Amino acid sequence: MHQKITLILTVTCSVSAFADQILVDANGFGDYTNIQDAIDVANDGDEVIVLPGTYTARDVADTEVVNMLGKEISLLSFAGAATCIIDAELARRGIVCANGETNATLIDGFTIRNGSALLGGGAGIRISAASTTIEDCELEEFVPQALLAVVVVAVLGACNQLTACCPPL
Repeated sequence: MHQKITLILTVTCSVSAFADQILVDANGFGDYTNIQDAIDVANDGDEVIVLPGTYTARDVADTEVVNMLGKEISLLSFAGAATCIIDAELARRGIVCANGETNATLIDGFTIRNGSALLGGGAGIRISAASTTIEDCELEEFVPQALLAVVVVAVLGACNQLTACCPPL
């Protein structure tokens, strides 16, 4: 008598073991229309790829357009700083890295403009207790607040890699 034996293999993979690419398009053809929404769902190792357009905060009460949330992700412009703009609308900071980001956190290829910060500087980019890598970004059109000089990039207590940025950081 022959007995049929069925072997069942179960393969379990951790979803976080594979990097995802999350597409952001202001015109609605990506996974998200807002950069922060994409960062919120990203996991370490993911790439957030931003298509050409102008990106602002989700809500008028937001204190920054982009907060990297301590994630080791890459925030990448698809077509470079000339076409991918983070606009703080003279009401908030452009980008904040203040949650222990490491050099594995990359921001590459954006124009960051119209930033404003009342306290602590960093109207364009504020880096505090983080070691972020920033490449090929342009910073422009920032305003002073409360008679303070504009500090476009504030780097507080961290070792950062800032390359090919205009004006030089």
